[in-house]
Amino acid sequence: MSQNSVKIEVSGDARGVERDLVESEDGRYEAGVTSKKFEDGSNLVYEGSLIQKDIFSGETVQFTLQFKSGVAAGIIANYLYDRLKDYDVQLRISNREIEVEKESIQSTLDEFEE
Repeated sequence: MSQNSVKIEVSGDARGVERDLVESEDGRYEAGVTSKKFEDGSNLVYEGSLIQKDIFSGETVQFTLQFKSGVAAGIIANYLYDRLKDYDVQLRISNREIEVEKESIQSTLDEFEE
């Protein structure tokens, strides 16, 4: 089973979203280090946050998702949806904006499976 890598961005009213998506034992979120590891070996890695200077843009939080083909896309789609559904954010997977809905997330992740 091969490993796929996809860029994910959450933007808008995203302050604190990294705390809901990745795990930090000491409360620090280090780009490229802090991550959420899934039982199947998939990994959601925090890549950093960009805070816009104007009040309308909000924050953009960036992640890299490394996942294996197969059932992982469904598990990860549920995970992302459950943690993002209460935020007022836009979700981009591989530079494509998608709805924060389980089906939209899963169908987009399915496209990256070999």
